[in-house]
Amino acid sequence: PFLAFEDFIASGVGAADFYRVNSGMPALYASGAGESKIQLAIVCKWKEAFTAGRVEWARSFEMVKYRSYERETSVPLFIVIGIGGDPQIPELISFIPLQAVRSNVITKAQMENYSGGELIAASLAGQQKNSTNVETR
Repeated sequence: PFLAFEDFIASGVGAADFYRVNSGMPALYASGAGESKIQLAIVCKWKEAFTAGRVEWARSFEMVKYRSYERETSVPLFIVIGIGGDPQIPELISFIPLQAVRSNVITKAQMENYSGGELIAASLAGQQKNSTNVETR
């Protein structure tokens, strides 16, 4: 299910340069070329359902790893969480900046604050331009 959800998100953002940086680390999305390149990291998580209105989207050690990655690379990291349905057609999808996440457990209400395509587009458009070249597959 995880790879199916990741593929679904990659196709949804039109990510020709969407690839896994290395095993166990977030995927990376880059758009444009040269000075207009936008670079960000995306962690995709799909879960079957909420439990008591909450979901553990990652383990504590993973969250520490993601924060370290964002700090060390200066690449903004986003969590894309899909809940319910099928990994390729989730009932709820949220695109959440890691900086807005305080815990490895998130509530349905918190996810709903970051759901919707307009928020994804705004988040992508608001990212700093980065002229660093990005390796492709």
